[in-house]
Amino acid sequence: MASNVKLVLSYHKKDHLFKDEILTPIHAGRANREPLSDTASEETKWLYENMEGDNTGDNISEKNTFYNEMSTVYWAYKNYDKLGNPDYIGFMHYRRHFIFDETLEKGNYEAEDIEDDYFEKINYSPEIVKNVVENCDFVCAKPLLRHTLYDHYKTNHNIEDLDRAVAILKELYPDYADAADEYLNGEKGYFCNMFIFPRETFFRYGEWFFNITERVENDLVSNRMFISEWLTGIFITKLIMEGKKGVFFPTVIAEGEHELPIVLAGDNNYANPMMVVIESLLSTAKKSTTYRLELLVSNDFSEENKEKIERICSRHQKYKLNFHVMDASEDEKFIQIEHISAATYYRLKLPELLKDVKKCIYLDSDVVVKSDLSELFRINVDDKYIAGVPAAGYYYPDSKVQVKVTELGIPDLDNYVNAGVLIMNLANMRRDNLSEEFYFLLNKNFGSQDQDILNVACYNKIRKLPFKYNVMTKYPIDDKGAYTKSEMLQRAYTRSEWNGGRKNPVIIHYADVCKPWDSVESARMKDWWEVVKLLPEDIAMGFYAGFFDRIEEMSSTGVQIKTLKASIKELKEENKESVSALKKQLQKIKSSKAYKLGMLLTWPVRALKRAFS
Repeated sequence: MASNVKLVLSYHKKDHLFKDEILTPIHAGRANREPLSDTASEETKWLYENMEGDNTGDNISEKNTFYNEMSTVYWAYKNYDKLGNPDYIGFMHYRRHFIFDETLEKGNYEAEDIEDDYFEKINYSPEIVKNVVENCDFVCAKPLLRHTLYDHYKTNHNIEDLDRAVAILKELYPDYADAADEYLNGEKGYFCNMFIFPRETFFRYGEWFFNITERVENDLVSNRMFISEWLTGIFITKLIMEGKKGVFFPTVIAEGEHELPIVLAGDNNYANPMMVVIESLLSTAKKSTTYRLELLVSNDFSEENKEKIERICSRHQKYKLNFHVMDASEDEKFIQIEHISAATYYRLKLPELLKDVKKCIYLDSDVVVKSDLSELFRINVDDKYIAGVPAAGYYYPDSKVQVKVTELGIPDLDNYVNAGVLIMNLANMRRDNLSEEFYFLLNKNFGSQDQDILNVACYNKIRKLPFKYNVMTKYPIDDKGAYTKSEMLQRAYTRSEWNGGRKNPVIIHYADVCKPWDSVESARMKDWWEVVKLLPEDIAMGFYAGFFDRIEEMSSTGVQIKTLKASIKELKEENKESVSALKKQLQKIKSSKAYKLGMLLTWPVRALKRAFS
């Protein structure tokens, strides 16, 4: 077996310590941290006591905020003797590791935390690693499929950076040109900068990688070297083209306990929908996720509604809840769209309101969350202001696009996103004083109001998110053939993205005039009412009563019988007390003028009886 193998793990904060004869923790960016002293923080002391820093010998530790984990790789490359001159060397992250099992189907996995059996779960032992490296030429992450790697970079980062790096690569290493073209035009992505190389291959990689980045680092647009993963992918492709034998392992991220800032905004009219959003968040959260709920509410938001929200939260173990009372008087004069309230403008005040928050997720109050949002929050927006899902209605037809481009005064709508679900980089907004731009644009009276303001102010610093994170009911999400028939959808989303989102949404957004709490014509209304069933019973019953009052009103204005039947059928409830209350509400309807509709308004009772028989 190999006599000496080292796997370097990059740390920047206190966490679970991986350290044995192979696993070697290194403190990344130590040059930028406070020095060790009696008054240093406990975290700083822990980092100094348990690992070497990347600031000794020949190093780029002070550039860690730009190079990120690659400052650790540079240190290993330039200070190899301090690692004991190993025969093989690899790299992993403190919370992202190889699963040493080629038979697994997926390329990446998640673990909620690192527990006693973690090594068993990832199939790690020093013996296993030594056996692996002696039977291959290199190890790297199992490839993840993308449309092309060039397009993937262009979608998420500044493509000028990659173009510049590839030009330098081809100038310095023309024999890598074919590998660069093969990788960037291909669909297999080798991400995470994770690898295990023999000593000679590692020194070849280090010289090649850092010669390129040294030339290009001062010319990049981004404030982080996102090109690093693409360069590593090109190097892996070169090894494959040379006939080297690779072993491709899936990776796992073990997130551990973490806190996610979530922002909602609403007034009394949207208090009930806000309660549903909160319940959907808390009831789908992983045990390692704590949602920090920052609620921006109007100055007339009732104490009763606050108490209901507090009760909803108190039924869950892990959450933080803060109310921020906003003054809507300055915003109301800008409201132009009937079903939009002044509260939607509150998000424009977030950079200054939440000064301790670097990054948050903003959700409109007309959404339902179907699963934990940790994966969404992990999406990188370090060089962006916001990330959102494309608003397909702004991508077609061309005549409409051109009118909107003229209205907004921007070059194109290629990255125009819906503002109902956003990742917001508040730190970058504060740094660039974006709040001033927001308030300047308020006076423009754009047709789509604050959504237009965000897209204009953040132009060229917007990352597009997959459709699954904002499945908007304004689009035909229940029509299996919609994508083939719609050029609008084809311009905004890939087929797999559209179908994956509508079948398995992470967030459903009722982004239309028809809302599930007051219309029987709302798409995916069942998902919303399923969350209502989870609320405290007295709160839920208030929802039911209000809904059936609105049904009575609508019945006298000609709601189609078959539509009403089909929609109410989705509202089957699970407990007899709810059924009893619904019966009483229906009896009230039955005694009203709407009673002449007879079978129409007595059908829900029979349907509910059948549901519980």
